[in-house]
Amino acid sequence: NEEILEIIPLGSGSEVGRSCLFLKFADIKIMLDCGIHPAHNGIVSLPYFDIIDPAEIDLLLITHFHLDHCGALPYFLTKTNFKGKCYMTQPTKELYKFLISDYIKVSHVKTEESLYNENDLETSYFLIQEIDFKQTISLSIRNKNIKFTAYNAGHVLGAAMFHIEIEEVSILYTGDFSREEDRHLQPADLPNIKVNVLIVESTYGIQKHDPRPEREQIFKKLVTDVIRRRGKCLLPVMISGRVQELLLILEECWAKEENKDLRPVKIFFVSSLAAKCLDIFKKNINIMGEKIKRNHLVEGARNPFEFEYIISVKNMEEMLMKGYDENKPVVVFASPGMLQQGLSRDLFEKWYDSDNNATIITGYCVEGTFAKELLKDHEEIKLTNGRKVKLNMKVHNVTFSAHCDFNDTSGFIEHLKPKKIVLVHGENREMKRFKEEMERRIKVNYENQYNNNLVSAKGKTVGSSSNNRTGLVAGTSIVGNNSSGNTSNTGEAFLNSKIYNPQNCQRVQFGYKIQRTKNVFIVGDLYNKISRVISLSNTSTNSINNNTSNMLIDSEHSDHNPTADNINNEHNYNEDTDIENDNFIEFNGVLIEDKLMFEDEIEQLTDLTPMKLRNIIQIPYTKDFTVLFDSLQSMFQFSIALPNCLFNDFLEVKLEKDSRVVVLNWVSSRLSDSLADSVAQIVYQLEKFPNLKLAQNVVSNVQSLKQVQLRLYKYFSSKYIVKLSGGETHESLIGNLRSSHNKNNEGESRREEGKYSIVIY
Repeated sequence: NEEILEIIPLGSGSEVGRSCLFLKFADIKIMLDCGIHPAHNGIVSLPYFDIIDPAEIDLLLITHFHLDHCGALPYFLTKTNFKGKCYMTQPTKELYKFLISDYIKVSHVKTEESLYNENDLETSYFLIQEIDFKQTISLSIRNKNIKFTAYNAGHVLGAAMFHIEIEEVSILYTGDFSREEDRHLQPADLPNIKVNVLIVESTYGIQKHDPRPEREQIFKKLVTDVIRRRGKCLLPVMISGRVQELLLILEECWAKEENKDLRPVKIFFVSSLAAKCLDIFKKNINIMGEKIKRNHLVEGARNPFEFEYIISVKNMEEMLMKGYDENKPVVVFASPGMLQQGLSRDLFEKWYDSDNNATIITGYCVEGTFAKELLKDHEEIKLTNGRKVKLNMKVHNVTFSAHCDFNDTSGFIEHLKPKKIVLVHGENREMKRFKEEMERRIKVNYENQYNNNLVSAKGKTVGSSSNNRTGLVAGTSIVGNNSSGNTSNTGEAFLNSKIYNPQNCQRVQFGYKIQRTKNVFIVGDLYNKISRVISLSNTSTNSINNNTSNMLIDSEHSDHNPTADNINNEHNYNEDTDIENDNFIEFNGVLIEDKLMFEDEIEQLTDLTPMKLRNIIQIPYTKDFTVLFDSLQSMFQFSIALPNCLFNDFLEVKLEKDSRVVVLNWVSSRLSDSLADSVAQIVYQLEKFPNLKLAQNVVSNVQSLKQVQLRLYKYFSSKYIVKLSGGETHESLIGNLRSSHNKNNEGESRREEGKYSIVIY
């Protein structure tokens, strides 16, 4: 029952850029992020896709819209044989389209060297599915269950961390994340979850950021100093992300009364997509920080991204039209952020020779980029035409890149207490320093607690596990110790943490023992009903082969088929089943943790409170209502039919003559939702095609509407089968059911290991 979790960085292994990770566990293959390397162009900028088969990837999760995390996505979705599902948050999806479009425009790569074009981008956009923060999506892949949840990462608008659960193993991938609250974003979530493996960025190594107010003050002073000496200030940025934060800072600075002498100086935000990006920020205030949400809710307050002093323009020509003067001071935000090419590089090469001018770099710069070279204090630079010139322009670096520093990252790790930590997204030197410092802290923490006799777990000293094993794979693999999938987040787990910093294409492997079966306890009235049916079936069965290794109990093929009273009043089926087994009991219930029960007993048997969701939709309908009502009544045989209203136990269809709409009203359930969908589709079709001939009397071959409803319920409900194993008889099964249902002397449920299993499919 041991499975190997394998993690391979296809990019971002001991480097910053082309973030892309390959995960494999229990035959499920996942890719995390799909970025390009900003220092390269063409094929060499891509992750190492050649060591995987894209067709085998089941799931692709994108954390945010920065190029080093999603820049290769159009290529991967349209130029490879990838057939899986791709998810990202809704703001990320919208901004992804604009960021990649801007990249295509400014990259100036030869057509034959380009990875993709606008058509590929458009195609990829429609292949992406959306996920909300705190939403959990469950998938079944090759009979394996996988769940993943998106948490707010705080890095940029829409940035997500992904918590992935496969079988019983829990993996958290942070992507780029920030625990610092700024002017418009919330800090990253601090989820209270069990994490076996944490894949975390280490961008800043052991560096610690200066306090944010100090950085803002330095930034504003640098900008205003350039203006007051009549110079030009260049701010290289990506068109979305940190630039919106900087725009808010300068908007506030220009608005202050003591800075009214600055107001004649224009601030330009230049990009063909600048206005569109700002529109996305304007409509997503609801997922931003508390401060900006409070200010936005003040009566009469304008949207914080409707700037008074910032001018959004598409290009230099529009800048000239909006008042740009080569002889006057100006502040310009232009992309790209690392000055590789594009307008920011053009303006830099236009303004480099004056010491009144300045370039302020505010983001993280990847090794090999022009911006990174500038920060190395070069007196001489090389222009794009190959000419070497003296650099007179001032170059400053004030970081506003929303990555955690060492304090925030180490605090995040200490909160989660993962058993294994895999470092990514950090230059080799910084990553090693981070690993060494964390290992030192773990050792000191362990020694302190050990000396105080505070560290123990289940009577064993920490570190005495008998499950440890050595090398799984030789060569370029890093192999972790075996760990049970049910490891909890205790102090022991953190003190035993192992940290790995793989290179690109280097495997990290961990072994996990997986429990393939799970005890499920049938409780409440469902227990009583099933016990009664089994007793009836047993009475009617004259011979039972006790040596059968896998005996199924089939109430529908015995002499005593279960009636509504046997199983449940509304969920019984007399028609032939679609399951090809001769002996089984099939029933419907709700599985909550390890308890299986009827839906109407949830509140009684658990701490949960069921909620009923009432749906009311209005559908415009201008055609003949008689045709519509006759069609619906003929197809579905509503139990009550009035001139303006049809309804049964699941759905009400009502005509509003004055407003010429059909109103559907129902309480959500699998059956009522599917019935409402069908009726709505018929309304739409008849509105569009009034002469459409619909199928008539579809229920004529069954005895009643009730049987149709029950067939639908059967189709849309989860199915459970009670199955005997090991040659057990009906009586032994009943005994086990009773053992989980009865109380012991202390009044607690007895949890004896049962001889049955619940199969869910």
